[in-house]
Amino acid sequence: MANYLATDTDLTAVADAIRQKGGTSAQMAFPAGFVSAVQAIPTGGGGTPGDYQEATRLMTQFSFASISGYTYPQTVKVDASNATKLDGMFYALQAWDERTPYYIEMVSPTSTSFTAPDCFRALRYGLRKVTITGQFKPGNNVRYMFADDYALTEIDGVLDFSNQNAWSLTDCFRACQALETITFVESCIKDNISFLQSSVLSEASLISIANALNAGVTGKTLSLHATPKASLASIMGTVSDGVFTKDASGSVSLSDFITSTKGWTLA
Repeated sequence: MANYLATDTDLTAVADAIRQKGGTSAQMAFPAGFVSAVQAIPTGGGGTPGDYQEATRLMTQFSFASISGYTYPQTVKVDASNATKLDGMFYALQAWDERTPYYIEMVSPTSTSFTAPDCFRALRYGLRKVTITGQFKPGNNVRYMFADDYALTEIDGVLDFSNQNAWSLTDCFRACQALETITFVESCIKDNISFLQSSVLSEASLISIANALNAGVTGKTLSLHATPKASLASIMGTVSDGVFTKDASGSVSLSDFITSTKGWTLA
């Protein structure tokens, strides 16, 4: 191996480059300090979870309609695994209404303390389906998350609202008139929730909503559209460990399960 004489100037230049990349001003001893500093430099795409929020904020300010000849994507895919906030991520991208139907596929944040108010709000007649992979367990704010998504028929993924203690869920699904399919983690809903405009909720969705109601809270109300509400009395099943399972020969109706077993008010 050939020997090379490094001058103080050379070593300082290398050290300065390492410090700049690593975001530090610390002194480094050669060679061990150089090695440790290089190993400490973050790898991957760089940035922080907070950067993701700033990118999504820009999305809400950007008008696709202003680009002549732009071809709208039918499926929008987002990896939000590093996100700390999903506030207004797709809010009011109403230009997509002109390109229907379209779909959103999102990898959920790995955090369970992220917020998501207005995340999919006001996508009106364009959005048909949202697919969420991974654990979707937001922190204390999902207000208006799917509000005013008039054509949304399916939320494919399991929603966990067990962290929702400070905000009512009455506006989370406001005006979701086409919503058929939704699934929740059992016992995760602890505050008033409304599906007043959702007239076509499937039987499986109604059962999932009922099982998601937390029996440990008091004075809470589940509000349903008149059509699915009327069907609750004819959905029969059995109850085991506080969970309703559909069974045609069962003796408990879904409406009784909600009001008696869960202790919630139906409106």
